[in-house]
Amino acid sequence: MKVTISFKHLEHTPAIDEKIHEKSAHLKKYFDGEVQVRWTCSVEDPGHPGNHVAEIQIHGPKCNFHATAHAENLYKCLDLVVEKMEKQLSKHKEKWKNRLHETKHEVVIHDPEEAWGSCPDAAWGDFKKVI
Repeated sequence: MKVTISFKHLEHTPAIDEKIHEKSAHLKKYFDGEVQVRWTCSVEDPGHPGNHVAEIQIHGPKCNFHATAHAENLYKCLDLVVEKMEKQLSKHKEKWKNRLHETKHEVVIHDPEEAWGSCPDAAWGDFKKVI
């Protein structure tokens, strides 16, 4: 998992960096292959509450996900965006799991004469058996 962090109008601190890597580790359980996780942390309007923004983009093989959260505190914002992303990923993983475990419905004909009985042009003996 490759993690890229960028900051806009905000200073990069080791504590924020550690928190982001910790949050990214929680998302690793949803992926098997190599993925890129791109974080963007910013402050939109310094004078108003709810001005911190955290954005996460995940690019992997056959998948792209995006989530954004706004809050008055950056750490709360990180928690919210990871929660949103986990909802997306768990829903996607559940759909994928259900798709893999779907049973294929086969048509079973017990009496071939009855199956071809409604078709007057076809006689059952006209077809070759392929093995």
